[in-house]
Amino acid sequence: MNPDRLLDRVDPDRLLDRVDPDRLLSRVDFDAVAERVDVNAVMERVDVNSLVSRTELGEVIARSTTGVFGQLLDAARIAVMALDLTLHGLAARVLRRDDPTAQFGPGQVHETQTWRLPPQDRAVALQGRYAGAVSRFLAFLLDVTLTGALFGLIGTLLVSALQIVADVTWEAADHRLLVAVAYAVWQFVYFAGLTAIAGRTIGKAVLGVSVVRPDGTRVTARAAVMRTLAFPLSFLLFGAGFFLGVIRRDRRELHDLIGGTAVVYAWDAETARLRSGSSPAGST
Repeated sequence: MNPDRLLDRVDPDRLLDRVDPDRLLSRVDFDAVAERVDVNAVMERVDVNSLVSRTELGEVIARSTTGVFGQLLDAARIAVMALDLTLHGLAARVLRRDDPTAQFGPGQVHETQTWRLPPQDRAVALQGRYAGAVSRFLAFLLDVTLTGALFGLIGTLLVSALQIVADVTWEAADHRLLVAVAYAVWQFVYFAGLTAIAGRTIGKAVLGVSVVRPDGTRVTARAAVMRTLAFPLSFLLFGAGFFLGVIRRDRRELHDLIGGTAVVYAWDAETARLRSGSSPAGST
């Protein structure tokens, strides 16, 4: 028998005309078919990240979850990160290091030439790397401004309540030592408390940096307390403790060394890249 000659004599059109799709489908037991499908096994074989990357789903989600403020914050963080790289790159060149573009992180191999990447890709690549002095300084200024405003507001409310309830007039100028002690305690509670609980203060959260242990793990309460207590020492000798963070590869300042901590970039740069509508470098 010649199969080729047999197939040549088959008329596919006539064959399909004789097929009754309704009768064929009525004989299929879809419940039995569904029971034989291992849904978990199918889902395990689906590369969700690859699927999302080939669609605009990630960008749609990112754009829908935040608005103009989120995009402005992303742009500010990326701009400050660029200033960090510029400052520490200059310091590395002055110190004549082998690779002034090297960026280090806790327990990670350093990456070079991140400055060649587009801003959004560079932000993603630097997550988990040691944060620069500009980001840290701006976070500190924001925290000091915020804590000062809150302290003044709470103090005003307490003085007003004391005057209304007890009919007592209390002047801060007559109790400067008490006010100074209260302010110091307030600052300690704010910095040590938030660092121990969340690994970052409000200022650090805005700038996208976080406090960790030298190996990159979560900071402990003891380390947060020691770091906060040692912080004033960094102001001594005209801020020499802060200058250490500019010249050291790990960018740790004096209070980091005493407290056993480090500061790293830690914000959702990948979502920021999706919000900007850009694709990862090298993708098509």
